[in-house]
Formats: sequence, C-alpha cells, structure tokens
Amino acid sequence: MGVSSSKMGVSSSQSQSHQKKSPNLRMTKDRNMNHSGRFIFSKLRRSFRNKNKQESCSDGFDPKGLFAQMKELAEKSRESNDNSPHKDLKEGTVSRFVFESAFNGPLQMMGSVLYTHIQVYNALHHKKMDDLISEKQFNRVCNEILELYSESQKQQYYFRLFSKGKESISKDGALKMAEMCYALSLAAANISYPEKHDSDIILDYIANSMFGIEESLTEEHFIAWCNRHIPHIFSGVHSWLMGILTKQHESIELKAAVPILDSLADCSALLNLPSLWVLSSVLPQCYLGNGSVTDYSMTLSPITMMNKLVHVTRAQNWTMLYDSNEHGLSMNRFQHHVFSYRGPTITLLTFGGKNVFCIAVDTEWRDSTEKWGGQNCMVLQLAPYFRKVQEGENMMYLNSTSRTVPKAIQVGKDNRNLVLNINSDMSEVTHYSVSLGLHRIEVWGCSGTGALESQRRQKQWECKETERNANKKLHMEHWNDCPDRQILEMAGIRTTRSQPYIQDVSSMDD
Repeated sequence: MGVSSSKMGVSSSQSQSHQKKSPNLRMTKDRNMNHSGRFIFSKLRRSFRNKNKQESCSDGFDPKGLFAQMKELAEKSRESNDNSPHKDLKEGTVSRFVFESAFNGPLQMMGSVLYTHIQVYNALHHKKMDDLISEKQFNRVCNEILELYSESQKQQYYFRLFSKGKESISKDGALKMAEMCYALSLAAANISYPEKHDSDIILDYIANSMFGIEESLTEEHFIAWCNRHIPHIFSGVHSWLMGILTKQHESIELKAAVPILDSLADCSALLNLPSLWVLSSVLPQCYLGNGSVTDYSMTLSPITMMNKLVHVTRAQNWTMLYDSNEHGLSMNRFQHHVFSYRGPTITLLTFGGKNVFCIAVDTEWRDSTEKWGGQNCMVLQLAPYFRKVQEGENMMYLNSTSRTVPKAIQVGKDNRNLVLNINSDMSEVTHYSVSLGLHRIEVWGCSGTGALESQRRQKQWECKETERNANKKLHMEHWNDCPDRQILEMAGIRTTRSQPYIQDVSSMDD
C-alpha cells in the first residue's frame, strides 16, 4: 500500500516519578489532551460528512475510492491472468487474494492481517464468516480506525488486530507484530525498507522481553508492559493507515521511497534504523521536535491536525556529536564534542559483550559535583533485553575536575545503587555493581541545526579566548600589585631576582 510523506515521531509520556509527584498536573494534562483529541476528531467528522455531497474534498475520507483502487487491481490481474483466483469476483466485493495483492514487499503481511480483522469483525457482529468482504464492511473498519485518538484506544484496537481477535498473542505473533510496526513506521516516514540486517535483532529483544518465561501474553499484560516500556509502539501503524484513509497518497500501492536517514542505513553506527524506531516509540517529544497539540489545533486543517496527533518521527533532525570510534574514547574528547550543545541528547553505549544502553538527557551536559537533569531524563536497555530502566529528575552526574568527589559519569537516582557508572578514563562501566569493559559511545544531538550552530559558535569563542589569554604578557607593574605576590612573600618566597631570600628566623637562632 501507499506510503506517507510525514515523518516518524512520538508524543511525550510523563515519567513515572513525575506522575507520583504531581498527580493533579498529570490529570490536567490528560484532560487537555483528550479535549484536544476530541476537538480535532469532531472537525474531522464534519469534514468527512462532505463525502456524501457531490463536492470533492482533496483531503477527506474516501473509502469508496480506496475500494475502487482494489477493484482496479483485480481488473489488472484478471487481464494478465485468466486463471486468477478472483476471476469470478462478485460485484461490490473483494477477495482475500485481491485485497492482499494491494500490499507489496514487507507490507504484505498487513494485507492479511487487515483482511482477517474485517472477517472477524463481521463474524462477531453478523454471526457469519464470509470468504469475500464488501465495501460496507470495509468502510465500517475504516471509520473505526479514524476514531482512534488516545494511546489506550490504539493499544487495545491494534492488539486485537494483530492477535486476530483473540484475547492473547503468542511469541511468534508478537514478533510479527513488532516487525509490522517497524515496517509501517518506515513507510509512514517515506523511508525505504532496508534488507534484513543483524540490527533487526532488537525486534526479537522487544518480543522476548514482553513475555519473559511465559508462552503467551494477554491483552491486559501487553498493554501494561507497553505503557511502561514502549507506549507508542503502534504510532507508525496508525500513522500509515491514517495516511491511506485520508487520501494522503494517490495510490495504495507501496512505491520505492527515498531514504531520509542515509547515515543510518548502513548500520555502521550504534543508532541504526531499528533502534531509531524503538526510541521514537519511547522518548518524550522534547527529543523529537514535536509541538504540543495546542500549538496547531486551531490553525491547521482537520487532516493535518490528526496527522500531528499521530506519533510520526522527527528524529531525522538528530546529529551525531560524538563517536568514540572516530573521535577517541576519552573523557576529554567526550566533553569537547558534547559540551556547549544546548539541547536534549541521546547517548548510546555498548559494554560487556552484547549490552547496549541508551541515556536520554533532556538538558545540556555539564561538569558538576551535584546531580542534574530534568523530568524527561531516562535510561533504556536496548540489548539483549529491552526495557525502560529508570527515568526522572536529578539522575545525571559528570565530574572531571573536583578531587573531593568521584570523577566519573554516573546515571541513576540512588547513589548506593547506580544504574551506570563510567570511570574517568572511560575504560569500564559498572552496571548495578557489575564491572564490564566499555567498547563504544555515541552521542546524538536532538535539537536540529540551530543547537549545532550555537555549539559551533561557542567553540569558536572559546578557542579565541584561549589564544588571547595565551598571548597575553604579564606586565611587572601589574605583578607588583598582585595579591598572589604578597602571599608568596609572606610565606618567605622570593618573587623577584633582585630581592634577597628571606631567611627563617628560627633557623638563624639555630
């Protein structure tokens, strides 16, 4: 099916600690979000009512048009193959073969899932399972998808879609669901689906982490796990379907897309496309550059507003600030490339074999003896398990100068039980009291070109100041009035060549 021109992203999710700290604030934000969602949806519904009129709407919902495109595919197939399985197709219906033929490449599974979902829905409501689906049945499911605007609604609906109407899902089904969510997120962002690569194993980690030792997962446990670890897992699915249903594409066939993230396609960096999708489904919006709903709910068209609500990634604006493989693995090089970047950053590090962690910092990095960081700071484990380890305020610490406190990078709220402790020479990582060798670190800036340019100007200013101070000559008339000179002389130290040594009185008596 077609691909959307919008980008991947995710809306913000409040940290667990912040929820406990300010429940009233959280409830107020939820009410505002639900109100905004209902407001936008009501405008969408009003615009969709125009479809029954003779006037044409360029961005309205036109299920008849989508259905007609599938019929056209059937006609094309009938012309190319007289023995096709849909040769004797009834008027106003579409067979499974025709429906699934509209989905190409990695999205082929989505055709099968959607067709089964429409059949299951019809069986539940009309007590019969037809081999063909009608235009009316197709429209009914399309309207259901358009009515989804809250995360809880999406999680419940799409779980039932991928579980084929069952109340639980198997490990194999969960893996296929994760693969489909990833593929549709790339399609929604107009990024071409890459060939299978070792980096895709993170999808296995996600599926396995859902289950633990269990063999199946109920809807209740799945939603609870998603809310904790990956709340926007279905954002790409919903974004892509919204793009199709709202006629954002001229064709429902999947066409080749131009990769937007060329630097990630070769998977040489720790931040590859699968990891990018995972992070876009977890991180708050401050890392992804999305505006709040109230910023555009009153000014944009209904379709554009609904697309803004969908969590489509803006991570294409991320810029690599530091790569230990290229810049060297040391605290000095880390500070040189990361400091003065005034914006959120993502730090990926690998240590002790297959361990991959992500440190999301919502403020500028700093050298301090005190802990710092805002409420959107968090640390995630990406491999060999996937989980959100910790989040909240004052969980970051970096000290490279003071000798009175540890020189290290520390992540965690409890100093007695730190999540990560990177020593000063960046050779070792201690994870919950277990020390392992550090292999590689990457830091990505998330604030776009503006913050990067500001960092560049700051570095230029610092270099000029360093050169100016290095060339500055010490004038003797200033030195004579310097307090340091007086202190040295009080200690009995000669500060000029013409001045004799001050002999200790006690030594003279001896």
